[in-house]
Parts: sequence; C-alpha cells; structure tokens
Amino acid sequence: MGNLENVHGNRPVHLILVNITAMSADLLRHAFSGQEKIKVVGSASTSSELATLLKEQFPDVALLGSNGSRQESGALPFLEQIAATGTVVRPIILSEDMSREDVVTFFRKGARGLLCKSQSDVSVLMKCLDCVAAGQVWANAEQMEILLRSLSHPRSLTVTNVMGDALLSQREEQVLDLLARGLSNRDLARELKLSEHTVKNHLFRIFDKLGVSNRMEAVLYAMNNSKQKAMPSRAAASPEVETGAA
Repeated sequence: MGNLENVHGNRPVHLILVNITAMSADLLRHAFSGQEKIKVVGSASTSSELATLLKEQFPDVALLGSNGSRQESGALPFLEQIAATGTVVRPIILSEDMSREDVVTFFRKGARGLLCKSQSDVSVLMKCLDCVAAGQVWANAEQMEILLRSLSHPRSLTVTNVMGDALLSQREEQVLDLLARGLSNRDLARELKLSEHTVKNHLFRIFDKLGVSNRMEAVLYAMNNSKQKAMPSRAAASPEVETGAA
C-alpha cells in the first residue's frame, strides 16, 4: 500500500464510517486494527454526528453505507453534506447493490469510489481505500462503462471555474467530450483528424488545467464542474497546427 505512505507520510489515513450498522462497523474496525496505515477515527449515523467528525477529526476518506439499488439511499444525504462542506474528504460508497442510476448519481454527487458488498472482501476494500486516499478513482469496468455512457451526448462539456470562466480551449473541450464517450487516443485522433501525438499533448494540457492525473478523473471533474453548450460542427472548429513528431 505504498500510495498511502507517499501521500500521507508517516500519518495513517484517517477513515470515518458513515451510515454503517454497529455490527458492520465493529467488523470493519477489527479488520483495520492490524493496518498501520489506516486509522478509523469515528463513525456517524446522523447528520450532526457527521458534521462533528468532519470538524474535529479531519478525515481523509469516508466509507458510506448505502441501502442498495432502487431504494431511498441513506448514503446520498451524507454524500451531499460532505460535498457542501467543501472538505477534502474523499467518499467511498459501500452498497448491497447499485443500479445504473445509482452509479451515475453517486459519482455526480462527489463519490470517488464505489464498492458492492457482495463483490468485495477486506483485501478489495483495502485496495479501494489505498486508491481513493491517493486521489484516484475506484470503479469496476461495468461502473466505468455506465458512467461513460451517461456522458454520451451530442453536446460538448464546458468546464468552468468558480467564477464561471471556461478553463479549456474549444479544441480541448472537444477532446474532453470525446474522451467522456470512451474513445481511445487512436479514435480521438481519427475523429478530430489529428495525430496521436497531438491528442496526447491535448490530454496532457487538459489534465494539467483540471489538476487531475488520468482520463477517468478528467471525466468526473467535468461532470461536477461543467455546463453544456452546443457542439460546434467540425467545419466550424478553428484550424489547428500540429507541432512535434507524430
């Protein structure tokens, strides 16, 4: 679990358990008791308890229990509460099951990891915590496909800052839009009539401007910080001069 050590130094990752039954919380505490790099610093079952934990414990990751697919999810209000506070805590949803709508909603509301109880053991949970604590996103292949398909639309994503100013150029918005549809670098190059080298340069600049490190994080950032506008036609797009070797 080297990522945890790199990100947090000698301090263990502080984990809180939210909307998880007392029995499950005890089992999780026991499972984590032998892990030097993870420390459970509290649990919450109400909004006020969560507010206290966020204020006093400064957790790095929150593990949120959900009631399952197609139900009134108890995790969602807590997820929204975490997002509203503007804290850096990274939420992981632990659910019995998740519908397609659940997957999209959880990510849109700020989740950075999704786990189904029936498909996860302690080792998988530890890997998920490692990944999310390091600032990455945890999702299985099916969940990623659902997320990408939810963004398949004939409109481009305009990513803005808190002032409402666009962060990306028109061409970078086009690249991000196609990236959200799941296109590979080769497909991106073919669609935009560019070399793969130029596409890689665009992706590097997009990641740098958004402060992310990979394709999935860029798509999630766009989901949570974007407005939509009509996609310009290919003919209307400004001409581009490629630089460097293909």
